[in-house]
Amino acid sequence: MKIVVAGSQLPPFFVAIFLLILGLVLGSFTTVLVFRIPTKTSIMGRSKCPKCGIQLLNRDNIPVFGYLMQRGKCRNCKIYISPRYLILELVTAASVFLPFVAFHRILIITPWDFFIVLGISLSA
Repeated sequence: MKIVVAGSQLPPFFVAIFLLILGLVLGSFTTVLVFRIPTKTSIMGRSKCPKCGIQLLNRDNIPVFGYLMQRGKCRNCKIYISPRYLILELVTAASVFLPFVAFHRILIITPWDFFIVLGISLSA
């Protein structure tokens, strides 16, 4: 079965990979919203270590992989960073990907994903 996106037929594998990456990116943005809005911190700007305040490197900001590469610790002060960031990114990625598995239709997935990400942000 091929999925038609913008007039092109794509194998489901490519759509699945795209949705997983999109879910991870949206999960990363969700963590920014969830942890900065309550503290009235701007959602613009680079991420920082909650303890020492040093800006994270680009490779540390890669969703899930950055956390795993650093083993959940700050590169500078070595304090453990909460696994909530990792969990929220993984839950959001899975929530964006699972409707594709269930429905196999892009037109159904897009609004579903929007409400899932919004719901995760509000509930967290």
